[in-house]
Amino acid sequence: QSETYRITIIKEAPSDDNTLRDLSIDGHTIEGFDKDTLTYYLETIYENTNTVSINDTANHENATVLGDLDDVELSLGNNTINIRVVAEDGSIKTYRIIVSHLSGSNNIEDLFVENYDFDQSFSPERTRYEITVPYTQETIRIFAEANPLSTITNTGIKTLNVGENYIEVYATAQNGERGKVYEIYIIREDICRDSSLKDLIIKDAKTEDLIDFVPDFRPSTTDYLVVLDKDSPIDSLIIEGIANSEHATVGGNGYKVLKTIIDGEYHSVFEITVRAQDNSTTTYTFSVYKDVELSSSTTVNVVSLIGSDGTIYLGTKNAEKSFELGTYYYEIRVPHHVSSMNLTMQTNTANVYGTGTKVFEDNMLEFNAYIVSQNGENKTHDYTIMVIRDEAEGDNTLEDLRLDGNTILGFSPDKHYYEINISHGSKSSVRLQATPAFKTAKLNGDIGTFLIEEGKNAFAINITAQNGEVQTYTVVVNSRSANAHLDDLKIIDPETEEAFPFTFNPETFDYTVNVGRLQESVLLAGSAQDQENAAIVGLGHYTLGENGTEARINVIAPDQSTMLTYTIHIVRSESQSDCTELKTLSVDGHHLSFNPSNRNYTLSVGHDIDTLDVIAEANDSRSLVNIVGHEQLKEGQNVIIVEVLAENGSSSYYQILVDKDLVPNHFLTAMLIISFFVWIITALAYLIRTSVNNKAYHNRKQTIK
Repeated sequence: QSETYRITIIKEAPSDDNTLRDLSIDGHTIEGFDKDTLTYYLETIYENTNTVSINDTANHENATVLGDLDDVELSLGNNTINIRVVAEDGSIKTYRIIVSHLSGSNNIEDLFVENYDFDQSFSPERTRYEITVPYTQETIRIFAEANPLSTITNTGIKTLNVGENYIEVYATAQNGERGKVYEIYIIREDICRDSSLKDLIIKDAKTEDLIDFVPDFRPSTTDYLVVLDKDSPIDSLIIEGIANSEHATVGGNGYKVLKTIIDGEYHSVFEITVRAQDNSTTTYTFSVYKDVELSSSTTVNVVSLIGSDGTIYLGTKNAEKSFELGTYYYEIRVPHHVSSMNLTMQTNTANVYGTGTKVFEDNMLEFNAYIVSQNGENKTHDYTIMVIRDEAEGDNTLEDLRLDGNTILGFSPDKHYYEINISHGSKSSVRLQATPAFKTAKLNGDIGTFLIEEGKNAFAINITAQNGEVQTYTVVVNSRSANAHLDDLKIIDPETEEAFPFTFNPETFDYTVNVGRLQESVLLAGSAQDQENAAIVGLGHYTLGENGTEARINVIAPDQSTMLTYTIHIVRSESQSDCTELKTLSVDGHHLSFNPSNRNYTLSVGHDIDTLDVIAEANDSRSLVNIVGHEQLKEGQNVIIVEVLAENGSSSYYQILVDKDLVPNHFLTAMLIISFFVWIITALAYLIRTSVNNKAYHNRKQTIK
């Protein structure tokens, strides 16, 4: 019967892997899929699809996938799709896909403004529209039509400002995507300031015949005169003033009764007031004389055209240009700083029209003045006075820029930024002054005396040209530390990364450092006491010449003006090496664990080894190595001495104790073997004899019985 064979069958524990290897939507792995990530988000467009196809693969072949698989119907809004993975051991993990199924429609289908038409009919492809509304239109209502699921922005009632109003109308889809932006420019007209008459009509109230008046009507002329004969039957009038603007109102129109006769004469004065939309007014005066002797003179006594600067530019006396009777056209040039002009004309009895004050809106004004005699029979030609204002000076540069009374170093009118470094504590304040290149320019900003704080102090000086253009000059005063000391300095061997010994003192600026005679380069490393703001020049690698080199380390303080220089004389040392250490020590064919600091070693060799090949290399190539005792080895203990002789004559020794085996004695070995065999034979003979004796004894015992 054979031995029993035992077969152990181990049934694996059921897998607990309930993860997915892949999860795809419509044939593509869902973005960012990871088997340990259980929730995913997906956006779909309502108008494009109503289903998604879900495909998944379990990570373990024996796991089961349940839930929303294959084609899944989507409803409007958020849809949650659950996929459960059941592991072999029954544990379950649920993956969840949240599908945001929203409308993507964001098209504007119609757009209009209540009671107003666009400059062009609405088209979905055209995105810019304009409307002009009167000043009285303070609000408008905007309408737009789009998909009911979208949200329309900027429709409804909008309040208008005078001038241009910009409104953007757009639809935002349910999924948050904004559609095409439609720009509506609504121009609300400015308030009307026209308070002039377009026409003035005077009629006989009884006959409705037109009555002549002087001077001829002009919107700018506000005084008029009617002279009636003594026998005139007119005793009442109808005045009809027609406003120039549809938004203006006229007061004083209508039926007017002439005053009662006093001493055979009467003089009636009527006023027609025009009120503009902005409530400004202009009053027209209408005078009626009957049976009154009036002058026919149109003589001018005094003429004066004065600028807002007080200068008389045209006049009958003390003027830059003289007014001449019979000269009806004048062209006057004034500086740009003049903002308005005032024209006056004085007569004895005549009426003057077209004078007054006018303000420059651009660079030209025109006066058209004329004189009508008191009786209205005589009228002069128009005196046309063209006033031309010089163009505004555009120079906004500085002629000089001073700090504490001195022109800033490097100043140029075309340079607008200056940075000045001072040692902190040297000044508590600074004084800034500036001079414009043109006297018409104006200065503002940081002009004067200012306290200085540590760090950056920025000052802006603005110069505005006559034409309004502004230019800024910036002055930065850096009040910074004057500390230019080193905090640390090292001279390092690049190969060993060890520093050469010397004592550094931040207040000592000259050093001599000795390095090895064979040193080819050094690395200078250091840091400033003000490491963050100071600058160091001169650190880094230096190649040494035959006699060494000299390095200069310049430390520039944060104030950019203080600098300290550290000088380092790097000298290649001429002293001889005192190195008496080995770099390597080995015995050919034998294992020796070498350590430069261990001077004693032991080694065992066979009796047939007479010479050992000892290999030794000094740590310093200038040192000599002598090996003694490695030849003619004798049986038993031998001593090998390795001498390391330094360049300066000093020496040290490494010792290897070698234990050599004895030569074997073959005669003695043979004798030992013979003795061993003799001993075995003797023992066997003894055993045999003992056995024979025992057998004889038993035989005699049997005979006796």
